[in-house]
Amino acid sequence: EALIEAGAIRLRPILMTTFALVAGMMPVAIGVGEGGEFYSPMAVAIIGGVIVSTLLTLLVVPSFYDSIEIARERAALKYRARAALGNPAVAFAVTLGEGLLTILGIRFLYRATRWTFDMKPLEHPVERAKRLANFDVADSYSPRPAPWQRSRHGYTPTLREPQTKNPYAPRPIEAD
Repeated sequence: EALIEAGAIRLRPILMTTFALVAGMMPVAIGVGEGGEFYSPMAVAIIGGVIVSTLLTLLVVPSFYDSIEIARERAALKYRARAALGNPAVAFAVTLGEGLLTILGIRFLYRATRWTFDMKPLEHPVERAKRLANFDVADSYSPRPAPWQRSRHGYTPTLREPQTKNPYAPRPIEAD
């Protein structure tokens, strides 16, 4: 929500600055006037750099930040699920190791290999904590949101079992 609001607020000043700089460098890039062909390549490079940096500022950086935020929230949920089953120090070490393997790309290779050979996905830590320790999870949570995280032949583990009590429902006010 903050990314969308900040993007809407900052969009106009960023675009105005970009258009002003591109419009100001256009005569130099075209090479008008005496010695214009000497500065033309520099002006083209400046215009290209400003356009690329504007696209990075408005599209790539917010998208990357949002994906990192989602990954952080999922890692925190995994840590809490693992800590509910056992030692929090071990849960932290396993979650940290999983994050490092993800950054290095080893975890992707492991998942791709399991998917290639059509092996059933391992039980997710949140699923295991829900099954063994009655760990509270939102109904909308999906442990494997991407198609490549699931088996190709229809096995889709789910947490969306009917709950007897919604932990996120508002509590009734008791009268004295």
